[in-house]
Amino acid sequence: MSYPLISCIIPYFNSELYITDCLKSIADIAYQSMEIILVDDCSTDKSSELVNQFINNHKKDNLEFIHIRNDSNKGISYSKNQGMDVMNGEFFFFTGSDDIVLPNRISEPLSYLQINQNVDIVYSDIEIWHESKGKKTKRGFPAEMSNENAFLFQLKRSYFWSGVLFARNKVKLNFDENLSSAVDYDWYFNQFFKGRNIHFIDPALVSYRMHSNNTSKNLTKSKGNVDRILHKYDFQKAYHQFLQNGDIKKCEVNLSFAWYYLSLGELDQSLDLLSLDSSNSIERLFLKGLIYVAYQDYDHAAKYFESILQKSNTMPECLNNFALCKVFNLNDIQGAKELLRKALQGNPNYLDAKMNLQILENALFDPSHLKFTDKPLRNTLTHIENYC
Repeated sequence: MSYPLISCIIPYFNSELYITDCLKSIADIAYQSMEIILVDDCSTDKSSELVNQFINNHKKDNLEFIHIRNDSNKGISYSKNQGMDVMNGEFFFFTGSDDIVLPNRISEPLSYLQINQNVDIVYSDIEIWHESKGKKTKRGFPAEMSNENAFLFQLKRSYFWSGVLFARNKVKLNFDENLSSAVDYDWYFNQFFKGRNIHFIDPALVSYRMHSNNTSKNLTKSKGNVDRILHKYDFQKAYHQFLQNGDIKKCEVNLSFAWYYLSLGELDQSLDLLSLDSSNSIERLFLKGLIYVAYQDYDHAAKYFESILQKSNTMPECLNNFALCKVFNLNDIQGAKELLRKALQGNPNYLDAKMNLQILENALFDPSHLKFTDKPLRNTLTHIENYC
């Protein structure tokens, strides 16, 4: 039986707590033809020493190792690009240095690409390992998402991370080293606009570890990078292409691009697209509420959030946003607190509501510190770099 060479690229920086477990999970797959490319982004801990120790202990296995060290700390995109520059595999995938790959990490996507020769890149789902809670949850893709409309869902938030992709060598493409975050979001769109055929599969093939070192991200910086990404590509061309796709409803296209325009701050365009559809779906009402928040028309915004709560009175992000509308429109601090407490009853880990409640408990609070939630919550929350 022939086994195509697979390249596994692992960029790492100060990962001494997790790198050995990561490498062991890859070695345990026991695939017959694999090279593991490790790119050390100038670590200052014992990561490199542990990697060398692992390599020495596995020289007799069916594994080849390439170990590179950057001459200075260059960032994740540079390190990924370095790995792609030296890889030899017919197929490749990335692994986070603190992640655990699951047993079918290679066999599932490899089989899919071998059967579907027209597909260039396949993404899988992930399992979230909450280190502080000692429990696992599957992230899950939206039930309505398909290979045909995945781009539209990607306009709303990033579902496809480099840590869960599996691709043919011929489509390797550098990550943008000028972006300090949201690089996976950019890479997906870059591949899409180059005409790559991108699919996703349901199984969770990676265990993504949430811990104290990866949950705190700079929100302002990330949103700035997302804004740059959304200006880089010809989204208008994509819009018209999707409108001409008879398999996708026009209202679905318009709703997704309304999110796109809101992300750009082009509020009139976002409302214009929503006006083309008369439905009162929860997502559409939520988006309209956010648009009026951006207009600072909190009276109109409150009406949309209140309409949602009449349909689903346990939606935490809607409770949070309705609470803030009460603050800005009516100065109803007590009513806002009650709504925020209700939001936290539904989701005790909901950070926006928790932070807003803490702010309102202070009699001398600064309203500018209050935060509206600008996207429907995931079932499983991850840090801002990944959900943009």
